[in-house]
Amino acid sequence: MCIATAYVHSGEEQEVIARNIRFLSVEKGEVLLQDILGRTTIFEGELLSVDLESGIIKLKK
Repeated sequence: MCIATAYVHSGEEQEVIARNIRFLSVEKGEVLLQDILGRTTIFEGELLSVDLESGIIKLKK
């Protein structure tokens, strides 16, 4: 199972918005993130990249 952490990038800074992400989908300018406990985070913005080996999801507003 791949578990990831989602970061929002703003210039040189990055902020963790969700941890232990097991599911991700993108639709109509929103990124839906669901963690291992079933909690859902909806992020309005752009998916920049997903690194499955390192468990990093990069997002941008």
